[in-house]
Amino acid sequence: MTLQDIKEIFEKTSLQHKKVKTYDFGERYDASNAANGNWEYPLAFLELPYLQTWILPINQFKTLEFSFNILIKPAPDSISDDHQAISDCEMIGEAIITKIQNENHDIKFDSVTGLSLHKFSDDDTSGFRYDFKIRYSKEFCKPSSYEDEFNSVSE
Repeated sequence: MTLQDIKEIFEKTSLQHKKVKTYDFGERYDASNAANGNWEYPLAFLELPYLQTWILPINQFKTLEFSFNILIKPAPDSISDDHQAISDCEMIGEAIITKIQNENHDIKFDSVTGLSLHKFSDDDTSGFRYDFKIRYSKEFCKPSSYEDEFNSVSE
C-alpha cells in the first residue's frame, strides 16, 4: 500500500459521506480556496506532511501519522453555531473513520486523537481535527522483493 493509496481511500470515503461537499489536501488549509468558490462546506481536508515510521526489526509493516480535518463555516459570531458545527464535524469524521476501518483491512488504526477547532483560519470555520497513527503494509514486504526495482550491476 502506498501513500497515494491511503490518500485516495480518505478522499473516496469522505466524498461518499452524504454531508461532505468538498475534499482537498495540502500543507495547510487556505481560506482563499473557499473565498474563490473552490470549496464548499462541509470540507474534508487531509494535511501534509506525513510522518512515517518503520517498525523494527524490519518486517512487513510501517506506521504513518497525519492529520485530517472536517470543517464547516457556521454563522458569524455565534458560539452556539460554532459548537453545533464542531459536533456535526465530529459525527462526520467518526463515520468516515469507521467506514475506512471496517472496509479497508490493509489499514489498521493504532490511535486517533481528535481536537475541536473554533474560528479556524481566516474564514472562521469550525470543526474537528483528527490526528491518526495507522499501520499498513510495506510495498516491499520481503527483504528480497526490492531487487526488481534496480538495474543489475555489471562487473
